[in-house]
Amino acid sequence: MHKRNQKREKGFTLVEVMIASFIFLMILVVLLNIYISGSEVYENNKIQADLQAQARMGLNSVVNELSNATKTTAPVGQSPPNLYIPPAPGNTTMTFYLPTYVIDAVTLKPRVSINANGIIIWNNTPIVYQYDAGQRTLARVSSGVQTILARDVSAVQFANVSNFEISASLTLSKLTPKQRNITITLSSIIRLRN
Repeated sequence: MHKRNQKREKGFTLVEVMIASFIFLMILVVLLNIYISGSEVYENNKIQADLQAQARMGLNSVVNELSNATKTTAPVGQSPPNLYIPPAPGNTTMTFYLPTYVIDAVTLKPRVSINANGIIIWNNTPIVYQYDAGQRTLARVSSGVQTILARDVSAVQFANVSNFEISASLTLSKLTPKQRNITITLSSIIRLRN
């Protein structure tokens, strides 16, 4: 009988199994939290990069085009055409005109069209940048054709800085799946053709 008591069964006790299960469960919870946090950071960074790219493309379009516009004291509709920004709070739109272009016969590149008196020939079709708060877009409208320059736009502001400079500010925002608001604002001072 004594030999039978000395013979020990091999294996884990219930307490050892429960402790090991608890430790494994704690490690699993920590790893799951790291994974969830990492995927949330990844999603936030992806949304932020998308907003930055949209804002940069939209603002670059505005800057490139406005650098060829002019602002004078002449009333809108007279030559040379004038750039117009409504006073705040309506300064989310802007109307301006661009010069006409011709292809240079020598360089085969576009150049500003000038008449015999050396005066720039202006296109009579106005270009309008407008912010639509309901659609959250910044659009360029010319000849009835609307081109979306940026989406997820939460604010746009155009302002006169001087007789030859305009400021443009573009703010984009978007909610993450966890309802965190990510906002990007880009601004630029644009020197006009004057």
